[in-house]
Amino acid sequence: MTKIRIFLVAKREKDGVSTMNIIGITNNDLSGASLISGGVIEAAVSEERFNNIKDFNGWPSKSIEFVTKGCGLNIGDIDHVCYGWSAGFSAGRHLGLYLDRHVLAKARGGAEESQFHERVAAELQNDIRARSEFDRWVDANNLKAKVAYIDHHEAHALGAFALSPFTSGLAVSCDGRGDFQSLAIFAVENGAVRCLYRQSTMDSYGYLYGRITRVLGFQANRHEGKILGLAALGAPSGALEELRDIVQFRDGKVSFKLGGIYAPFYDRHFDEITSFSKRYSREDIAYALQEVLVETVTGLIDHHLAATGLGNVAVAGGVFTNVRLNQHIAELPKVANLFVLPCMGDGGLPVAASAAFCIRNALERPKLSSMALGPQCSDAELASRLTYDLPSELRSISAEPDELVKQALHILEAGGIVGLFRGRSEFGPRALCNRTLLALPSIVGISAILNRRLQRSDFMPFAPVMAADFAGRSLLGWVEKDLNSRYMTQTYGCTEVFKTSCPEVVHVDGTARPQIVWPEADPFMHGLLMAVREATGSLSLINTSFNVHERPIVGDIGIAIDAVRDGVCDLLIVNDRHAISRHSRAHSSMEAA
Repeated sequence: MTKIRIFLVAKREKDGVSTMNIIGITNNDLSGASLISGGVIEAAVSEERFNNIKDFNGWPSKSIEFVTKGCGLNIGDIDHVCYGWSAGFSAGRHLGLYLDRHVLAKARGGAEESQFHERVAAELQNDIRARSEFDRWVDANNLKAKVAYIDHHEAHALGAFALSPFTSGLAVSCDGRGDFQSLAIFAVENGAVRCLYRQSTMDSYGYLYGRITRVLGFQANRHEGKILGLAALGAPSGALEELRDIVQFRDGKVSFKLGGIYAPFYDRHFDEITSFSKRYSREDIAYALQEVLVETVTGLIDHHLAATGLGNVAVAGGVFTNVRLNQHIAELPKVANLFVLPCMGDGGLPVAASAAFCIRNALERPKLSSMALGPQCSDAELASRLTYDLPSELRSISAEPDELVKQALHILEAGGIVGLFRGRSEFGPRALCNRTLLALPSIVGISAILNRRLQRSDFMPFAPVMAADFAGRSLLGWVEKDLNSRYMTQTYGCTEVFKTSCPEVVHVDGTARPQIVWPEADPFMHGLLMAVREATGSLSLINTSFNVHERPIVGDIGIAIDAVRDGVCDLLIVNDRHAISRHSRAHSSMEAA
């Protein structure tokens, strides 16, 4: 397991005054913790990176240890603890919303009213385990006076805005459910926050997408990305009209019809939707779902931009893992700039809730300069691993970064896979070249090789990483200020030049979800990408997360080393100074470690 290491100074001082330490915790859907110290996000990690259990939602003990002891802090050094789950039912936030929604349910009658009551009962029972677990920890550590329970959707939306570069704009949250809502829109101007719109849990894009994910044979609340991949393979059909009838957008509001295909649950009322799934191909159903999502969510955002005169939009919540939706939002004429919180899902709540707390309390807005916020493998630990735990069939080498670039290029040109285990691990769902697998996208068929090695579905597109030098000639409409392209949170249309150069990272709809690398942000990766261009003509590399399907992104160097032994990758680069390969792969000019 990855060891906790102290790498920060406790209670940094500024002008002789101790800085404020804010930790965030979540233990629902994907557990983890974060630390904001002195207005800077210093650490954040999900518990799955320690225990290697994907989407682990139990108590994040190792994560809390990492952001406290690992950062040189004791519990007594903590000034605030922020929790973005189960703030509870609020008359001000929810009563009017639910009274109006009940009137609509009663008017529609039948199964709609019955499912309304069933959903309310479920909401009242949700999160009891998680909230109780959190409260016990708070009591055990005498932190009750320091706790802030942040409304779930305010955490997502205001957290995204706080970490954006905007001084004014819309802040939008959308997911399955949380604190009796599925969607919320806020206006932030001159430091003031106004709630413009809330949507009840009856009317949930997350539940709709999850139900269709399940009925098409995948796991709800995990494999929705597969449905997005399928959508590009579908076409208009009767499924589109059926779903348009369910999701109704009128006068700036959305309501879902309950009692037929749709129900606000992942795990019940499946007779009607099962019948629906048999009337159309799964590709056409995925296409229809994506179309309805885009039409109505962009309609909501466009409506509130027009009403407020604002132009910037910051978004978070699990629905915004949908990178094609994000592209459509960015392309709305009224949108001047879009920022997608890189840790947009519920796993990002430790950071989001803490940042939202800062907005709500007029504190300094945290600064987000990198998502490399997690644990790292120290030179001492690596030396120990290579001395005592290296499998006999592997060899370790040490060299300067330029030499490692040459070795990586040799493997890539030969059709091999290069793994990266560099510095601190990324927080959030995207691997951003710290815990990444690389391949050359100009090699036809390399995607199939990757899919076999990673046990992935073959219709899922791979994403490119490219130097900023080549982004303008590769991506339609890309400009340097596009922060989303640094974090792989939005698709772009691809130029014909890029489609020809890198066919294996262009989806069938002509889009790609890029990570753009700047030389000052990551000199090693930028150098590798420039070398690849010079040697092969390719404008990018494939960048996919360093994990076998249904496993978390690697958190432990031992797991990464085993990936070389097991043939997942052919070369492993560690901290830009070391490499591990099979004996036959090692470059003879490099000095053995």
